[in-house]
Amino acid sequence: MDNFQSLSMNLLEEQSDLIFFSLDLDYKYKNFSKKHSLVMELIWGKKIDIGISIFEYISNDIDREKAKNNFLQVIQTKLPFTIEEQFGDQFLHRSHYKDSYFPMLENVKVVGIFVTVEEMNHIEDKQIFEQIVI
Repeated sequence: MDNFQSLSMNLLEEQSDLIFFSLDLDYKYKNFSKKHSLVMELIWGKKIDIGISIFEYISNDIDREKAKNNFLQVIQTKLPFTIEEQFGDQFLHRSHYKDSYFPMLENVKVVGIFVTVEEMNHIEDKQIFEQIVI
């Protein structure tokens, strides 16, 4: 990781409520925010580590396939995209997320994937509350 990437990751990490992670082309973690680590432990019941494939933690086959397809899309198209989905172990915690996928490029070649995640449950909870109150 070069100095710019290292500085960028440090700045992102300072945003305590920001969820992000990056993977290499073998889907192994290169970096992740503390909040991502906490969310993964909440929804999958496992502590994550740098250098381990994200698929080692996703125990739901359907979620694993969705994640793989999203990663492949950004690798193959080299274009960012955003999608709203649910992830998580149905017996632990399943949540609704808005995920934005970005290719990590080096000399126009994809060398990894960067993902930002926004939790959508709080927005849904607010909308439900507003419907009940109104």
